Amino acid sequence: MRGHRQDSISLLSLVMTLTFTLLIFPPLATTDCFYPNGDPGGSEYKKCDYNSTGNANINMCCATNRNGSNNQTNDTCLDNGLCLNIQDSTYPDGSLNRYTSYWRSLCSTKAWGDGCLKICTKPSNDGDESKHIQMTSCNQQPNSSYWCCGTDNTDCCGTSDAIPIAATFGDPLPPVLSPGLSNGAKAGIGVGVAVGVIAIIAAGVAFWYIRRRRRNAAAANDNVNTNTDMAVVGSAVEVPAPPYQAHTTVQSPQELEGNGLGNRARKPAGTGDVRHELPGESAGGGHSAH
Repeated sequence: MRGHRQDSISLLSLVMTLTFTLLIFPPLATTDCFYPNGDPGGSEYKKCDYNSTGNANINMCCATNRNGSNNQTNDTCLDNGLCLNIQDSTYPDGSLNRYTSYWRSLCSTKAWGDGCLKICTKPSNDGDESKHIQMTSCNQQPNSSYWCCGTDNTDCCGTSDAIPIAATFGDPLPPVLSPGLSNGAKAGIGVGVAVGVIAIIAAGVAFWYIRRRRRNAAAANDNVNTNTDMAVVGSAVEVPAPPYQAHTTVQSPQELEGNGLGNRARKPAGTGDVRHELPGESAGGGHSAH
């Protein structure tokens, strides 16, 4: 009897010890998915079920087991291997705010071999092999052929850095785009062109303004000179007209011959030409004797 009681106490002690151990040290959670560097992901990540779509070769995982923790919604597995997440929130005025995001998530094979969408793993393209990375669709659609790594990052769109992703995982990839300018570079060129156009317009306006000022200054100088000339003319001293002279006919030398001062015309002897003798003068013109 005593032995049976001791066995019961020992069994009860063992059960209590196991229970206490399980409470303190819970069993390690198993993981189904891994990051590109091989680190295990959390229990919220589960392998996507692509059997229904006939694409059983894909091994990508999405966060489909969140169960509303931290107010986060579950992902939706897309046929291209990415994960779609839609997060709804309400503005203070009661209107709905819906935020849609796309993610390169985890893979169910630790080595990240076939069936894993191994993109955005390098810092050089805004990637990280130790994290799930948000993606930006170049046409804002979930089935876009080209994507960029990062949140709202469209810099690689339209360039050779754009990541081609088939609409259905396993299908041929879209062609790699030819090298081109990024949106940031295009924006910089656009700003430069706009500044250049503004500078040209400003230079044209300045040239027109300076030319107009010079033209107005020249016109003002012409007006000053004209007014000065008019003032001089208006204040000129009046000179009296010369006295009236009768018309005199100038005679030629032939007409003056014989009437000039050196050639007097001969007149017939008359009373006006009689010579008067002085007393004591002989008739012959001699002197009297003493």
